[in-house]
Amino acid sequence: GSLMNLKLMNVAAVAGLLLMPGQASADDRAGAAIAGAVIGALAASAIPVEQREPAREYIYRDRERPRSYEYYGNLEVGQRFGYGPHGSRELPRQYGVEGYHYDVVNRRAVVFQPYTRRIIHVYDVNDED
Repeated sequence: GSLMNLKLMNVAAVAGLLLMPGQASADDRAGAAIAGAVIGALAASAIPVEQREPAREYIYRDRERPRSYEYYGNLEVGQRFGYGPHGSRELPRQYGVEGYHYDVVNRRAVVFQPYTRRIIHVYDVNDED
């Protein structure tokens, strides 16, 4: 969908700059390549805005979800966090991210990449627990 189009536009923009040697200096081309890679990585690793609330509802209604545990580290997007006392669960791909997991930490749902443990989304405290 729109995420794939955004990735393709980033790649096309960077490729266009790289293929215009007379129009852009090497520094400009390198800067554009880095910016395109960063934007592409950020876009590829976020829950789409329209799927955030449905994903939250899914997580907090999932009877198999992990129990919340206390974690004393930083829980912010882009940060990595350690393993909890029990396993995490995979977030179904229908919520716009494939292969990502979630855990409930300090009563907040945390969505992350399971291999790097890098956080892509943190929900507010769930008062329903």
